[in-house]
Amino acid sequence: MNHSTGFFLILAALIAFSVGYRENPFRAAQKSSSRQIKNKYQKLTAYYDNGNYEGALALAKEIKKVAPHYQELEKFSSLSAEALIDQKNQQAAFRPFPARLPASLRDSFYDAKIAFQQGHCEEVLENLKPIERYQKNFKALKVYENCKAKNSK
Repeated sequence: MNHSTGFFLILAALIAFSVGYRENPFRAAQKSSSRQIKNKYQKLTAYYDNGNYEGALALAKEIKKVAPHYQELEKFSSLSAEALIDQKNQQAAFRPFPARLPASLRDSFYDAKIAFQQGHCEEVLENLKPIERYQKNFKALKVYENCKAKNSK
């Protein structure tokens, strides 16, 4: 190999490295994952504020897997765990709706509750339909109509 060939190979390698570094495909994934983490954290706080402590704990565990040092995660984990214990103690004497639901339905109930508070009535209905199929006596349409009536005032 002569000098000019070696020089061109090194130059080509440097150019390829600089283009690859600048066009890093992992950078976009990092940005979207941080956005997803932020969205999950916002949902965690909404679940906590609305009494869905099991859902908040589940989301805290999900976030902790990908971002173990996320701000205030430990605070919400411990507060949710304590509130869940208190809630279960209170439910021993009195069992309000939702009755013991599978996790996905429990989260759908609280998503509907949050949507109701925000006036997103179609989202309320969408989140309550699976619960209606699971609990035959529950009427999602009635909650939807209440949401519409509340927001028309």
